[in-house]
Amino acid sequence: MRRFDLRAHLTPVLAGLAGLLVINLALLLLVTQPRLTAAHNADETTAELAAAVEREVKRVDGLESKVKEMQESRAVLDRFFSEDLATKRERLVAVQREIYDIARTFQVQAAQLKFNHEPVVGTNLVQLTVNIPLSGGYNNLRQFINKVEHSELFLIIQSIQLQEGDRGGAMLNLSIRLATYFAVEETDSLRSRQES
Repeated sequence: MRRFDLRAHLTPVLAGLAGLLVINLALLLLVTQPRLTAAHNADETTAELAAAVEREVKRVDGLESKVKEMQESRAVLDRFFSEDLATKRERLVAVQREIYDIARTFQVQAAQLKFNHEPVVGTNLVQLTVNIPLSGGYNNLRQFINKVEHSELFLIIQSIQLQEGDRGGAMLNLSIRLATYFAVEETDSLRSRQES
């Protein structure tokens, strides 16, 4: 049996190893490297997409929060218009009843109420003003005013005029001008009535 002598066959062995090295380099450059680059690019793209998705989730959460706030505000506004402002007929009756009840509670005499209404430009609201001539003792009138200011009917005191009354000033005459608002469906007909 002959032994393999590397020194004698060194050139073909080196040529074979060099060929294998060239093949490996070619495979590395043609197959492996593009796959590594694609994998690296896919990782970067995945990270970018994940960041974009996270940003969109935050943006959508913010929008959902704003929508919820708007829906709550809309519900409050709808309740305000339907319950607090109501319609003209409901509002007039409620305001009259409230004023006379407060006057009776504090033993104040309320004369005939005088109403005036005027549309609020750019809205579906009408401002209702009420002139109330009152007479009574100072403390009773003060309590009347306080109760009106804290009424649940959304009454606004626009002006107060005080005059000395009978019995040497023991009884006072007071004229109060209140304002409140009501929602009206027939705003156009109300405006045309006022213009005529």
